[in-house]
Amino acid sequence: FYQPHSEKLAAPCIIMTHGFSALIDHHLAPFAETFAGAGFCVLVYDNRNCGLSSGEPRNEINPELQIKDYSHAINFVQTLPVVKSNCIVIWGTS
Repeated sequence: FYQPHSEKLAAPCIIMTHGFSALIDHHLAPFAETFAGAGFCVLVYDNRNCGLSSGEPRNEINPELQIKDYSHAINFVQTLPVVKSNCIVIWGTS
């Protein structure tokens, strides 16, 4: 989770993850840092069963569950006091 460097009020949030074959280690950090520097909160995560996320079987791709995970991520950031809960977007690759 990345927070804006100088913001004191709740900020808009960008939720970032990759598509089917990549992980957060594959160059999401520079994007997240740039967005945080521009005043956004950023949540970055690996899809379930992949990378740093838990779940079995490992490296299984299930688009239906990935959509649910985006929904869970949105619900989670809406609970954070640093996030402007009505200003959340998703950003992905692939």
